[in-house]
Amino acid sequence: MGPAGLIEGCRRAAGLLFSRPCLACGTLVEDPALGAACGRCWDGLEALPMPRLRFSRLGRPAFDTAVAAFAYDGALRQLVLAYKFSGRPSLRRPLAAALARRCETALDWGCHGVAALPWARASLRERGYDASGALAADAARAWGLPLLDALEWARPRRRQSELGADERLANASLSLRARPGADLAGKRILIVDDLLSSGATAHEAARSLKAAGSTFVGVAALAHALA
Repeated sequence: MGPAGLIEGCRRAAGLLFSRPCLACGTLVEDPALGAACGRCWDGLEALPMPRLRFSRLGRPAFDTAVAAFAYDGALRQLVLAYKFSGRPSLRRPLAAALARRCETALDWGCHGVAALPWARASLRERGYDASGALAADAARAWGLPLLDALEWARPRRRQSELGADERLANASLSLRARPGADLAGKRILIVDDLLSSGATAHEAARSLKAAGSTFVGVAALAHALA
């Protein structure tokens, strides 16, 4: 075996040694750039149709329009859960790239910048990273839009994931506000989030942004779960 073959053999051996099972199908993932899922599962996700969004409990949402890259189901659901709750920040880049690519129509809305939904301090302490904020930052970079520090919590609230659909509306009500000093007057804002379900948090964020002078608020999410 020549030097080139030896190097390739060592590379493959190292890949097997440090590889992990795909979270969706169990196949070993040898390429670290893929995060915690194999190439076959990523390709399968790309072939899925975009979900239809429904927010039946909101009435008339404060946001003007919304789009989501995937339905919150199957392999995508496993990847989102791992990214948000199981300490897999390596999934950020491939998930953000998929969001930016599949929700590229959001660029047609003419937004001036991207706003992320703030994470609660308890979640940051528990998980060590801001999952939705990191996705928003990567998507904004991919789209060539500035990331705006536009929103903050106005009061404590319970985790939406612990509540039913009707409880989420009350829990989200008046929980957000525009950050003091944020230049939002006349601006068209694109909210980027990891998961849209009832739409209650996005609705409250849009209400807050418009109260501070924004003229348009759109939402782009990685996934949509029917509430």
